[in-house]
Amino acid sequence: MMKTNYLTAVALGLLAALCGCQAEDDTSRTPQGNIPIGFLSDVPGTRATKEYGSAADLTDMGVFAYFTNGTFNQGSSTPNFMYNQKVERQADGSWTYAPVKYWPGNTTDRLTFFAYAPYVDEAATGGSNPSFQGRTAAGFPKLTYTVPAAEADQIDLLAATPLMNRTAPTTGSEKVTFSLKHALSKVNIGIKSEVGITVTALSVNKVPATATL
Repeated sequence: MMKTNYLTAVALGLLAALCGCQAEDDTSRTPQGNIPIGFLSDVPGTRATKEYGSAADLTDMGVFAYFTNGTFNQGSSTPNFMYNQKVERQADGSWTYAPVKYWPGNTTDRLTFFAYAPYVDEAATGGSNPSFQGRTAAGFPKLTYTVPAAEADQIDLLAATPLMNRTAPTTGSEKVTFSLKHALSKVNIGIKSEVGITVTALSVNKVPATATL
């Protein structure tokens, strides 16, 4: 009888240890709730050559999302929830992506969002422009852009005001709404002359060809 009790105690102890290990492993994964994460985008009009006057002028954007238990930490938080996630605008004006992710269910969990547009595939042959730091880099995402030599390849680069430490909404109808602004714009410069002057050359000095946002 004593032997049976001893074996039972050992079995229960092992079971408790296994449960403890499982719980510890679960903390390393993102807890999922039942409210899907949806997106919207707002774009102020500008005087750029290719004007994004509204979200209807955009077809896609890239999203970075950081999951934290507590507030965002610039020294340690990484884009562990979404990394350059492509979000596309549909014909009806909605924004979709796949696979769909869900808000964390724990009240202490937070999501911090960053976005840029238009979307660029970082796995493209020859590298992407802008380029990114990588999935394991801590802190705010950094986009490094080099102005292409060919004018047709030059784009208007938009970036959103960061949405920090967001918690789960009460309903699935609430969306993460980005306010995208021009970080870089292609513009045309025209010169008018009323005295018969012919302009043969125009240069803009001290403008870097590569910069990091």
